[in-house]
Amino acid sequence: TFDYPSFTHKFRIDNLAYFISEYFDSSQGNSYNNNVEIVITTESGILFTEICKLLINRCSFLNYFEMTEIPENYSNDLNYNDLIGSIIKLPGASKVFNKLETFVSATTNDELTRPLYESLALFCNNILNIDLIFKSESQVQLLEKLISVQKRLENLSIIGNSNINCNSLLWVLVSKKETLESLRLKSVDFYHFEEKSSPIGQFTSLKKLYIEYCLLYKSDSLFFASLFTQLSSFHYIYSIFSLNVYSQEFIIKILETANTNLKNICLDLFLTIPSDTFSTILNYCTKITELNLLNLSLEQIITIFNNNFKELRRFHL
Repeated sequence: TFDYPSFTHKFRIDNLAYFISEYFDSSQGNSYNNNVEIVITTESGILFTEICKLLINRCSFLNYFEMTEIPENYSNDLNYNDLIGSIIKLPGASKVFNKLETFVSATTNDELTRPLYESLALFCNNILNIDLIFKSESQVQLLEKLISVQKRLENLSIIGNSNINCNSLLWVLVSKKETLESLRLKSVDFYHFEEKSSPIGQFTSLKKLYIEYCLLYKSDSLFFASLFTQLSSFHYIYSIFSLNVYSQEFIIKILETANTNLKNICLDLFLTIPSDTFSTILNYCTKITELNLLNLSLEQIITIFNNNFKELRRFHL
């Protein structure tokens, strides 16, 4: 039984499930048998649930929530997925989560993400920062719903799984064009877009764009690059497996669109930077302060030093 006064200050709990596991391991020592393991599993579940009930009942609000990947054996023994599903349905949970500002999840467990994402989509519409991973199409759909209900999402980071079509996710991102300030996409693949008949509008707030190992298969994806007029920082990384002409055209379109607003550029294109991409940087991005270009040729390096980049402060090779 927990009977503590309401929490009156900010505090942080790290690795709650791991703490409970370690607590019972240390309290029992090495004297394990089947009966002891069953008792510990039951007590772990009770303690986990009671701690979460305490938080739900005593906290005014929660502003940061991070879900880490739970070891499979521990997750199965403790029925961790069922516990999470039941906890977020507790009376008062909606009040506590209503002011959530940051949500980070490193789990790709379908049984856990579904009840968690669905509940957060109902409780929370003012999340500012989201950092998630997905590995299946069903998780993409849950992610889209969670993002779409947010009123003022500012920072979004998504790590995906290659070979999953994420075209519908693009339109969810476009719907946040007025609030997004930073967008990071890693291994999020786009195959084909059907452009809207009406104008989409620009990403008026987006300052930072990070794209890593994302595949662009069709030239009509280039319209997406023309939406980023206010970028100040652009990072693009891809391997030989994602190298294609559309990727290079996408980069050039980004550079031409943002042009003098760009202050920080990082390109790691696996091979030597193509001459047309390099020329675009020289001709359009004249107010660069930090330049990170990997795999430059000797001639390109000399050209950088001879070019009139008056505001350049850092140059990484």
